[in-house]
Amino acid sequence: MSLLLDGCLINDTALPDGSTVSHAIDLAKARLSGSGRLILGIYCNGAEVEPSRLRGILSAPYANYSKVELISGSPYSAVIEALNQARAVFAESFSTIKQVSAWLSSGDVPGAMGGLSQCVEAWSNMHEAVVRGGALVGVEFDRLVLGGRHVLDWLGDLNQRLRDIRDAIQSRDHVTLADVIRYELDEALQGWEIMLDGFIRHIEKLAADSESAAG
Repeated sequence: MSLLLDGCLINDTALPDGSTVSHAIDLAKARLSGSGRLILGIYCNGAEVEPSRLRGILSAPYANYSKVELISGSPYSAVIEALNQARAVFAESFSTIKQVSAWLSSGDVPGAMGGLSQCVEAWSNMHEAVVRGGALVGVEFDRLVLGGRHVLDWLGDLNQRLRDIRDAIQSRDHVTLADVIRYELDEALQGWEIMLDGFIRHIEKLAADSESAAG
């Protein structure tokens, strides 16, 4: 068995029998203490561990694998990348929601529901990227103001809109859905765009400040 961190071999003899992959990762994390870096990638026997498999892999015996390789990096770069990916998908929802409105007007309910589900997923992923990414790099959510509005208010509004849309979908209230999309979502989408762009700029500033302090 071998444990590597960023290509460097780590002495794993301190791990007792029966240790899990999680124990091995904790050993590697100790090497990163004070560096500001986090474990961003895990490979077991050369195969990358996808998020859907992470829980099972972490609890698996370390002895099951001949090689566990860990990749570290700046949390800021990882968060910015995730936010930009969410931003790209979010931008696509602008045209999709217009198509959804057209489908509802023409009576194409199945098409509208499919498009709306894509939009809801994109908006949910945006919300998750902001909340999880901000928590990872220590954003002070209770103090951050973006676009003249508290970020927690933005997130609360987004959550409420998602709940309203899901409720209307579940109740098959297509009239309410059409009204929400036609009269309310344009302004909400523009606001969320302002919030997301401001949040990305805030993280980028935190990253630059962190690099300046380290330098």
